[in-house]
Amino acid sequence: MRMSEFLREARALIASGWCQGSLARRKWGRGYRQVSPYAANAVQWCAAGALEALHARLECEEPSAAATYLTAHIPAAFPYGLDLWNDLSGRTQDEVLALYDRAIAHAEGEEAQEVLPL
Repeated sequence: MRMSEFLREARALIASGWCQGSLARRKWGRGYRQVSPYAANAVQWCAAGALEALHARLECEEPSAAATYLTAHIPAAFPYGLDLWNDLSGRTQDEVLALYDRAIAHAEGEEAQEVLPL
């Protein structure tokens, strides 16, 4: 699987449900409860949790390689990594999706260069 496809799949998980403060959550009564990102009943993922979940489901792509694409697009003024960036107070799901969009575009650009005809 190409990196852009992997990131696009992880983005789809976040679009279906996003969380802060844990890698993943499941429904619990009227709220949510923290679970492993690998859990079949997970319905929300953070930026890093989606990578972990997809890695387990597809048995491909090392999550840290995909995380590198994402962290490359976090503003340099925030040097603390993907987890803390996701969990920052005031962060929104749309901002996380936009980060994924930038990383996907980056991966697609690199992939296009790999298959240029001679």
